[in-house]
Amino acid sequence: MVFNHYISLVYDKEIERADFLAGYDIEAHIMSYPLCMNHAVSRELAKRCGKNIAEFMEACIEEDYYIHCLVDTYYIHAYEETCGVSHFMHNILLYGYDGQNRIFYAADCFTEGKYSFAKIPYEEFEHGFTISGFDWLEGIRLIKKREAPHIGIWYDIPHLKEQINYYIKGSYVSSPVYVDGMTAYGCSDVNLTAINNVSEYIRRDVQLNNSQECMARYYNGSQYAYFNCYLWALNILVVDKTTFDVGQIAMNEIGVMGTPGYWCNDIRRLKTGDKLNQVEGYVKRDLTALKYKVYSITQTTPSYSLSRHALAFKLRTNPWDYHFMRLQKGEGKWSFKAGWKGPAFWINGKTPNQVIWTEYKCYYSRPVWENTGVSYNSALWYITYK
Repeated sequence: MVFNHYISLVYDKEIERADFLAGYDIEAHIMSYPLCMNHAVSRELAKRCGKNIAEFMEACIEEDYYIHCLVDTYYIHAYEETCGVSHFMHNILLYGYDGQNRIFYAADCFTEGKYSFAKIPYEEFEHGFTISGFDWLEGIRLIKKREAPHIGIWYDIPHLKEQINYYIKGSYVSSPVYVDGMTAYGCSDVNLTAINNVSEYIRRDVQLNNSQECMARYYNGSQYAYFNCYLWALNILVVDKTTFDVGQIAMNEIGVMGTPGYWCNDIRRLKTGDKLNQVEGYVKRDLTALKYKVYSITQTTPSYSLSRHALAFKLRTNPWDYHFMRLQKGEGKWSFKAGWKGPAFWINGKTPNQVIWTEYKCYYSRPVWENTGVSYNSALWYITYK
């Protein structure tokens, strides 16, 4: 690491994600990085230097260059969320190729913002290379490690001191929408671990049919899974190939599937302002309708079991809402789903009575506490069943 080129992590509260590019000219950073040689080649010139763009890329890789350029992810299957869905431009890194099988080896945050590696067929890359809109990389960037990278490096001491102060004080970007420096890491909750592959933990309920689809935010390449905290607690997964507007779910008929009282076909169901004893009654009747046997309703935290499930629930006021956690038999630790749009979390080494019930979200698999000033403040109740 060359310290003069350190980039501070910044959290953008408006778009709800970590962003290391806030207030930073990434193009200038890449081109000035002293450990590497950087060359810029226009797209037009690259297309003239071979029979096709793939041949040009092969030649560059043969000369030990990494290739950095923008592609239209609509045409590249490695980008699971956008391929065939939307024309989203993103920068990709090519680091190798297999001419016999006609594939490039590439690196990028292909799925759910996670950095990974993929094999890109030549045909897909050639389609994706033809982008529409602004090319902020201004063509192709060819990057190669210098043979003697230590020669000629110098350090800007005043700049280093300034960056250290930014990191400590969290003042790198002067904007109310950003949290940066050490403050950005302070948002994490060490009690939580994100559950990334929820399909391993939730079943598809056999009672559901195509007219009864509900929502959440898990996508496996061809189907969407929809569920909220209550459906997570009941271990119900609903799958559909349709993308719904998650923000409008509470207003749609499918939204009622995540409401206590739905599964026992109660016309009233749980409503805003209801009390804990009403939540308890609806949950007990739903479990019975789902062919479970309820064993206990208690305020005593149940222990881990190989034969019985448990769920926990609380209410909050202003605004009124309910929340559930679950302890499935054999899982060994409690977990919960953060509403319709948030991720699922493990609770690490603690029980529901030992953590704060508040707003949780997850950015790039990093659990973050959203301090909205509200929390679930009612008594805590448990139901055990099998």
